[in-house]
This record gives sequence, C-alpha cells and structure tokens, in this order.
Amino acid sequence: MKKLYYTEGHFKMDMIQFLSIINEQGIQMVFAPSRGGLIPAVRLSHLAEIPLGLLEGSRIDYKKETKILSSIPDNVKVIGIVDEILDTGETMLNIIEAFKNLGDFKLVILPLVTSSASKLNSKDTNENLIIIDNRTVEEGVWIDFWWERPNKCMDCNEGEICNKYPNYIHCNPKNKSFPYNYGCPNFIQKVKI
Repeated sequence: MKKLYYTEGHFKMDMIQFLSIINEQGIQMVFAPSRGGLIPAVRLSHLAEIPLGLLEGSRIDYKKETKILSSIPDNVKVIGIVDEILDTGETMLNIIEAFKNLGDFKLVILPLVTSSASKLNSKDTNENLIIIDNRTVEEGVWIDFWWERPNKCMDCNEGEICNKYPNYIHCNPKNKSFPYNYGCPNFIQKVKI
C-alpha cells in the first residue's frame, strides 16, 4: 500500500488556505466529526475566531448515523465542516443529511485530503453546498498525518545518533538524562497524560 506523509508544513499551508475560504464564504461556525476533523477544526476555530461544533458518527444496525452534539446559534447560516480526509464520502454524506434535517444551512466542506474514490467532490457543489477538493490522492493511498505518528524519528531510532542530523541524539522519553530539545527535528513525541 502506498503511503503519503501529511506534514506539519502541509497543515500550516492548509490552515492559511482554509482561513481564506472561511472569510470568502462567510463561515460563521466550524464543525468536526470526532476524531479525524478535531485538530484542524480547533485550529481554524481559533484562527477565524468562530465557534467550534462537534459531530459524532455511530453505527446502529450497520447504518452509520451522525449526531450533531453542539447547539447552533440562530444567527448561524453558513457552516464549515472540517475533516482530515474525504475518503469514500459516506461519512460526509451522512453529515450533510444530518444538517439538512436540522435546518436550512449553507455547508462548506473542508477536507485536508480528498481521495479520488470519494463519492463527493467539487462537481457536487451547488448554492447550499460548497466542496473544496484539497490535496486529491489516488484511491487506496494511506495518509499518515503528523499528529498520529508514534514516538519515533522518521529517520532513525531513539537513543541513537541521528542518521540525518549527526549533531543530535535522540532521547528516550523514559530517560530524563537528555532534555527533549536535543532530539533532531524529525523526532516526534506523543504527549502522554
């Protein structure tokens, strides 16, 4: 299976692009399905200074159902829906249906990545539904998002001298003898609470 890395740099570029779209479209609130869309939606909520809403999808008798977990103020008419990937499009179709049942909203779909296999893309855009095709990838490609990576450098092992940056050594998160800032730039540490 082909794997692509979605880096922090990609994320920063997409946040700038999406912030521009939020302003152009007049988006008043962003929603995110848990878990995939939460990180980008929280960031956009802060950048655009607009409220964040949460969605939950669950399977009931093999049918995917979406629940809108946040209330929507009466003055909100334009909603952005942020997700990490628009893969088959099934989840997003359920989300769109949930909003249709709730009221008359203009929806702007903002995926970080769109699969070529998605049933939903910019061709489906109309006056009440805008779909942004962003970073389209071919069907079957696995996307490794930077916030999902385990405690390891992409180039070498913990505790070794870095293969790519020889002036750095990787600290083991369990060994407090090395401060974390001595790790090379590719060492990504997950915070454990």
